[in-house]
Amino acid sequence: NPTNGGVWRSSDRHNIIQTKGGGDNYPVPLDEITMFNEEKAEFFAMLEQTNCGVYYYNKNDGDRTTTQNQRNNCAQLNMAPNRFPKDPADGMVRFREGHYYYTSTRNNNFSNRSHK
Repeated sequence: NPTNGGVWRSSDRHNIIQTKGGGDNYPVPLDEITMFNEEKAEFFAMLEQTNCGVYYYNKNDGDRTTTQNQRNNCAQLNMAPNRFPKDPADGMVRFREGHYYYTSTRNNNFSNRSHK
């Protein structure tokens, strides 16, 4: 499947964001993050994406798929590299002691894949 269950050829991307609770699918405010420091929070949320465009979704937008497929739509992780992190050692993280809730914002992209 060239789209990996999504609508874009780069749709098989995953990031990590901290949430407030197990049922939440949106990030906590930056000043409330306890799972990472600010630098690591951005690193794992944005996946080193640069040159991002700004897109606003309207449920009445008849061309939403085209908007989602814009290469510089970083909200869809479209600019994420094929391999992240580039150096696997950068993916090793020791969390502060505590209890955390987290998810991938990419999981908000409805597809034929279920959350596990």
